[in-house]
Amino acid sequence: MSVVIPESVKSIGDDAFAGCEALASVVISEGVKSIGDNAFIFCKSLVSVVIPEGVKSIGNDVFAYCESLTSVVLPEGVESIGDRAFAYCESLASVVIPAGVKSIGDRAFAFCESLTSVVIPEGVKSIGDRAFAFCESLTSVVIPEGVESIGDRAFVFCESLKSVVIPEGVKSIGDRAFEDCESLKSVVVSEGVERIGDGAFARCKALKKVVMSEGVKSIGASAFEDCKSLADIFIPEGVTSIGESAFAGCESLTSVVIPASVESIGDRAFSGCDSLPSVVIPASVKTIGEEVFEGRLLFALADLFFDD
Repeated sequence: MSVVIPESVKSIGDDAFAGCEALASVVISEGVKSIGDNAFIFCKSLVSVVIPEGVKSIGNDVFAYCESLTSVVLPEGVESIGDRAFAYCESLASVVIPAGVKSIGDRAFAFCESLTSVVIPEGVKSIGDRAFAFCESLTSVVIPEGVESIGDRAFVFCESLKSVVIPEGVKSIGDRAFEDCESLKSVVVSEGVERIGDGAFARCKALKKVVMSEGVKSIGASAFEDCKSLADIFIPEGVTSIGESAFAGCESLTSVVIPASVESIGDRAFSGCDSLPSVVIPASVKTIGEEVFEGRLLFALADLFFDD
């Protein structure tokens, strides 16, 4: 089954072709300016789609669960990609996101299991919660300098992702943003990032190298928990708090530098870091949580003071 939408049509309404499981091909003419929510949801036989110039936004759930969809071309005029717009498009291997896009909605490409690479263009300001969650074939992602926020669980369970650079301009890395990215080996956090969210890189078992630039103020709870390959970590000047279990279970960790700006170290922050021979806690620290160094750590405390 195929559909040709003529140039006289200006808008495709909500749920217009929802559940048309036999629909294999659709041609959308250039007269169309808007595509409504759920317009092609559950069109399980749809293989490809070209969205014409003039369309400004891709609504919520527009192509969700189009499990045969292999490629999508978005025109330059698109400014936003809605929540779950392409979620569960299991066969989607490639997508070109044009330069005009400013926001990528929550779960926009979640569970696109065949998607291997994504280039996010200049101009995008925000990556929504779970935007690329469970894209298990995703090996590379380019995040441009214009991005200001990376949502919670944005790339959770992207099991093939090998490296990521968080660019200048990003203020916060959302909670569990890269959790369970088992192949992730290196992370660069550029200047400007102020907060590394709770569980941001938890259980990234291959992670060996983390570069944190000055500007980071807080490292969230469980931020690097169970990063079992992480051998050393340099925490930059300016960090004031290390959250609960931030580096717990980092069993290969042999060196950590805690700067003089740190005021609090949360419960179990370095619990289970069995290879860590020593740690210097600076005089700036006012609180040390429970079971911070639980395990076989033989540690030396130098210049440990508590203000009255």
